[in-house]
Amino acid sequence: MSIDAVPTGRGSSAVVSGRPRVLIVGGGQEHVRKARELGMDVVLAQFPDAYARGHWPYVDQALLLDYRDIDRLLPAARALHEAYPFQAAVSLFELGLLPAARVNEELGLRGESVATVELLLDKWRMRRHLAAKGISPVASAVGRSPRDVREFVAAHGLPVIVKPILDSSPS
Repeated sequence: MSIDAVPTGRGSSAVVSGRPRVLIVGGGQEHVRKARELGMDVVLAQFPDAYARGHWPYVDQALLLDYRDIDRLLPAARALHEAYPFQAAVSLFELGLLPAARVNEELGLRGESVATVELLLDKWRMRRHLAAKGISPVASAVGRSPRDVREFVAAHGLPVIVKPILDSSPS
């Protein structure tokens, strides 16, 4: 049996603090440290093997799980939010962007929509969307091989930037 909610020794002091409370999904210790320095109470959703002693001074509660598994994350986040409400779920880490958006949507909190985050993470869809709106009409294509990239360079020149399209499946 795995433990999803980890006490940090802070007790319920965050509940009565009156400070804004945020769920941070993924990322490093610098993210939770900065949130604390900005005067926030912090709930952290993190991979169990990525949660370390360095997080402890800055985290009020931790949900230790594969946060890409939305079927595990949502019930845990919902239960913690009911007991200790947070204003939003955020992530400054690419793997956490979509789970944070899904938590916000599920709980009716403010933040980027799931549709917006999915668009931003899928560089091909984003590029087509921007071109259709007449914003940033940059040449783009989906390449599946080194040959595709060479052909694109031959047609459009250098420099080029290669970015992944969205792969939302957990590893």
